[in-house]
Amino acid sequence: MNFENFKFINMEASEDLVAFANRTLDRLREAAPYLTTFMPSLEYDSGKYTCTIELYSHWGHFSATSSTYIPEAAIVWTEHKINSQLWSWKEKRFSNLDDENAFLYQKISKKAGGTHRGSENRN
Repeated sequence: MNFENFKFINMEASEDLVAFANRTLDRLREAAPYLTTFMPSLEYDSGKYTCTIELYSHWGHFSATSSTYIPEAAIVWTEHKINSQLWSWKEKRFSNLDDENAFLYQKISKKAGGTHRGSENRN
């Protein structure tokens, strides 16, 4: 899987913020389709932080943006939006599986610690 680190624009990110952003990307990397390219950024402008995460894969383009006054919140909200898109894609992609394969897919997803529709935030 191709992987890009966060780009921090108009700001100097603390070590804690860089680590937080990287953990977010690790979670998204686990949920994304195979061979996905990530284009994440966090930009500071006029007192607000805008997080944009774009994923490019053979299976489609996933993109989300969130803005707020707290950089970690912008990252979390954007992660939730991307997770929602990924779960929608997975539901469509795997909806044609027969019952046995669907059961195996759910079992594997649970073992991997996946969350459904981004409703849970794992840190």
